[in-house]
Amino acid sequence: MKNSLTDGGQTLIPTLHKKNAQGDVLTSYNTAEKKAIALTTILFLLRPTNLPHMSSDNEPNPSPLPFTTLALHQVIKQIEKSKPHKAPGNNRICNKVLREASSTLTPCLQICLQAMLQLNYFPRAWHKWITVVLRKPGKPDYTLLKAYRLIALYNTMGKMVSGVITDVAMYLTVQHSLLLACHFGGLPAAPPQTLSSSSPTKSKMLGDQTKLSLSFF
Repeated sequence: MKNSLTDGGQTLIPTLHKKNAQGDVLTSYNTAEKKAIALTTILFLLRPTNLPHMSSDNEPNPSPLPFTTLALHQVIKQIEKSKPHKAPGNNRICNKVLREASSTLTPCLQICLQAMLQLNYFPRAWHKWITVVLRKPGKPDYTLLKAYRLIALYNTMGKMVSGVITDVAMYLTVQHSLLLACHFGGLPAAPPQTLSSSSPTKSKMLGDQTKLSLSFF
């Protein structure tokens, strides 16, 4: 759908080109099939076949961290912090639906979450998501492959449940001091002075002594 008043979206992705450092066109992709293959190649990186060996690979796994039954307020918190008008995934359930019906759906989600943890099972349908190719805003030439990016539209129910587990994992790592003293990325309300007080030398020294192991279902 074309809408020149907003983002300038076009009905079709134009013919894409792969260029060298000098700007010469090496390959052109002018059909839908060729464009899909080209975008898949550049946007979806292949999983490495062999991972590098680590010195701790042969060591026994650490003892599991204590884990208690998930409380109802943890599910409510995850629903409340979701963006209500974000595009839904393959189940077509918007976050706004969960927010408006939170009092009814939250107990059901808590039961599902607790059952998954006890059974060590995650529903197969929640593993699937929709990946959409979008233009990067402000790029001068949209015939280049690198002018596009991906967004993932996850299954709403699975995303909520995974979010609760992420919050629990984050709490446990901080509560049991499993992170480096200079680590601040990804943590909520991290003090800004942490960045100025950390140094590469100190990080390397601590990195050789600190090990972190988390297991997800």
